Parts: sequence; C-alpha cells; structure tokens
Amino acid sequence: MLKKNGVVVNLNKKVQPIDLMGKKYDEVVVSTGVNARSLDIPGSDEKIVISYIDAIKNIDKIGKKVVLIGAGGIGFDMAELLSHGKKNPSTNIDDFAEQWGIDFTNHPRGGVTGITSKASKSEREIYLLQRKVTPLGIALGKTTGWTHRLSLRKKEIKMLKGVTYKKIVKNGIYVSINDQEQFLECDNIIVCAGQEPARSFYNSANNVEFRMHLVGGAFEARELDAKVAIKQASELAAVI
Repeated sequence: MLKKNGVVVNLNKKVQPIDLMGKKYDEVVVSTGVNARSLDIPGSDEKIVISYIDAIKNIDKIGKKVVLIGAGGIGFDMAELLSHGKKNPSTNIDDFAEQWGIDFTNHPRGGVTGITSKASKSEREIYLLQRKVTPLGIALGKTTGWTHRLSLRKKEIKMLKGVTYKKIVKNGIYVSINDQEQFLECDNIIVCAGQEPARSFYNSANNVEFRMHLVGGAFEARELDAKVAIKQASELAAVI
C-alpha cells in the first residue's frame, strides 16, 4: 500500500531536524515512540541492571535468577517471556493447549472436562516486584489479565507488592516489604518500570520551517495504548 501510494520509505537512518530543512515540508509527524524509563535507585549503574529492551534483544544471555522491577504490562510480558523454557504457548498452539488443558479432539464435553493443565515451573527463578500495594496485574486487560496472572502463578513466579527498593549491588538488590528488609540475590535486574516519550528529535527542532505534530508514545507514554495511538494518527492525517 505504501508503494502504491508513492510513500518513500527510508530505513536504518537517524534523522535530525536539519536534515529536513530546505525540502519544503509543510508538516512533520513525529511518531518516535518511547524510551524505557531508567531507575533512580542507588546502584542502578551496576552491570546486572538492564532495560527490558536490551533483555528482549539478548534473551539468551539472561541468567537463571532474575528480578523484574515493575509489574505493569511490560513486567508481566517479560516474566512470561523469561519463563517459557523450551516451549512457547504464545506461538505454538499445541503448547498452548497443553498448558491450559484443552483437548482439540473434543472427546470430553467441551474439550476441557477431565483434562488437566500441564503448565510447568519456570526454569528461571523470577521475582516480579512493584511499589504499589494493590494486587499485581490489576491494570491488565479485563479479558486477558487473569490468564497472565494465572500463568505466572502456575510457573511459580514470585510476585511481590508494596516493595521499597533500597540498594542494588553486584549480585542482587536490597528491598523492604512491610518494614522487613530482604536481599534478593540475582544474576540480572530488568527494568520494566514504564516508559517515557522519545522526544529528542522534537525537542531539538528549533526555528524550523514546518509544523510539527506528536503522536502515539512520543505524545504520551503513560498507559500507552495502540488503539489510542492509531486513532490519534488517523485523525491527524485527516486534517493536515
């Protein structure tokens, strides 16, 4: 569709505002997305601390003991990814059926009666932590959130709320829960503590000759929603 409509696509190129000057653009839409939020905890510069983006890119290098800081959608997705093991129910239908106790032959009534789930314990020891005292995953999708919570419980992921982060050291993190200090030893601490708008391009565009618009995560990263971003971009495209 892009080719059909004559849209020029340039990939693997970092663009600065000056690169667009003199090209007679009337409007520039900045949809640069988000950056992972960094930690403000003593010791957050230790080598064991990595962002969720780097963890996804280097999943095979993540150790056997992992602490996830942040238990929103990113934290739950990361816990799922790290706990899959050799089977991946998210991409393999037979693994999915085995995990949730589904019989596709429909031999028992409804395909589920008498079938037991075979979800296995995670090969990694994973802690999913959040500062809030509300139940973990309470803000996840209403129709799928329960599946994520149940899946992690079956895999014996340790989900802790009301956590105060004290200090990170080379082999773990000191935390306080209900005024009780604990040390969680780990190989990696993965930051899943939200996102911030990626606005370096937008903020550096001074005295430009075109009008600029922010959409999607670059406009607002809090509770980022793809439907909201698509709606915003569609409405903008209709008026510029």
